[in-house]
Amino acid sequence: MTDSAANFRFESLTEARLEEWFDHVHEVFSPISDSRPFFVNHFNSDLDRDIKGILVAIDNDTDRIAAAVHIFSRKMWWDGRPVWIGGLGDVSTKVAYRGKGLVVKLLQKAMEYMETRGMEASSLHASKMGAPLYLKQGWIMVDKFYVKRPFDDVVSLLEPVPASPLIFPLDFDDGPLIDALVPLHASYASKFNGPLVREDRSFWQRWIRNEPQETFGLGSKTPAGAYELSACLSMHYHPRDDSLLVVADFFVSEALFAADRGLATFSSLVKHYLSVLRETRPDQDARTRTLMYSAALFPDESLASYAERDSSTMYRVTGRAPVGLSDSDFVAANSADFLSSKHVFWPVDYY
Repeated sequence: MTDSAANFRFESLTEARLEEWFDHVHEVFSPISDSRPFFVNHFNSDLDRDIKGILVAIDNDTDRIAAAVHIFSRKMWWDGRPVWIGGLGDVSTKVAYRGKGLVVKLLQKAMEYMETRGMEASSLHASKMGAPLYLKQGWIMVDKFYVKRPFDDVVSLLEPVPASPLIFPLDFDDGPLIDALVPLHASYASKFNGPLVREDRSFWQRWIRNEPQETFGLGSKTPAGAYELSACLSMHYHPRDDSLLVVADFFVSEALFAADRGLATFSSLVKHYLSVLRETRPDQDARTRTLMYSAALFPDESLASYAERDSSTMYRVTGRAPVGLSDSDFVAANSADFLSSKHVFWPVDYY
């Protein structure tokens, strides 16, 4: 067994090692995820994937992968404009190789990769255990805030509501429908900092649809076959707490946002989801205790007692950041409180 990073080589993954990489992340993450099929599906669902963006540390003695970092090419909304980022995920080191500085070296290589390709910033979602490492390497923590409301306090959401022809389950195979969602999502998401840009139907049909969720749209179809949409809501249960119902995605039209930030529509869509749940999965409905959603959607001082801080998201600008984007932008964003934060990252976008 090698004892220092000097006995490893650091390089981009090759097609010849792809199956070995799937085995590697399966070995490292198997206790907390659906393991190998999950990573295979994530890789194949990403139309922007670049195998060279998977960086690995190879043990020269065994010629096997010891550690890895996966860079996802994405764009996010920040201060109203798209920012090209490298999303870091699948950061992994086999148990036998931990404590040798392999991830630190891979992170350095990752920043070089992003700068070479012109990416403006890096983004990642850290565990509590991993956060100190990223902070030490220059990433900046930007808090998000969530509201967790017990259903006892939002009992009106549980009241049955009549089926509405305007609310419908989203069909990801309906290309024109997805095309109509793209500008609707962009106009809403660009009001916040952090949501990913979803520029075309392929991202929705290959990435978003594969995330665990149930999605409903609000709108109608004209006689000519065009869609007129005004809102969309996705929900799923927390993977480690099936009593916690999570709003995984939400956006509304400019008109609804101007009226009340979309609050009435949000309530209607949640009611619809719960009425469907009560009818089709009564056992799950009975277990539901809490609704969780981003506090940035509807700033409300009366909900302060329900607010929770999430410090898992971090950013770092690269050497290719344009004038107007710097680490100070992320520092400033992190100074926001529960009521003023505009920081949002949707679960359906996670890499």
